[in-house]
Amino acid sequence: MKKVIHENRIYYYGVIILMLITMLWNFNLLINGSNRIIIHLALTIIPLILFVTKNKHSKMAIKIWSGIFFILAGGLLIFGPLLQILGNWMSGEQIPDKINVIIWGTANLLVGCIVFIGANKFILNNNLSEIEDE
Repeated sequence: MKKVIHENRIYYYGVIILMLITMLWNFNLLINGSNRIIIHLALTIIPLILFVTKNKHSKMAIKIWSGIFFILAGGLLIFGPLLQILGNWMSGEQIPDKINVIIWGTANLLVGCIVFIGANKFILNNNLSEIEDE
């Protein structure tokens, strides 16, 4: 059975904690009435299971998960308010205070980049035969 090796324990537990925090946040949103968050919950549970079981597809799943939910989302959280600020500035209107959203987007982007680069660096594909207990 093909499995992966996690070279760095800090990265391994950090990603697990990040995914659990993300799932708790989404579960809270689900309780408060946002039904569309079920998709995000499912798309977080699948990479978590693959990552914890050291499945051969866990590297790809973590990269896709961090790419979509942190890098792409963080980039959009930065880009959207910047466009709004630029539009208001060009039309002479009052510039909205969007610094909190931009900081949150930058944090998401940085966390996503760390997880994505860490997946390349710390998750190694290896061919291990399944050990049967006697």
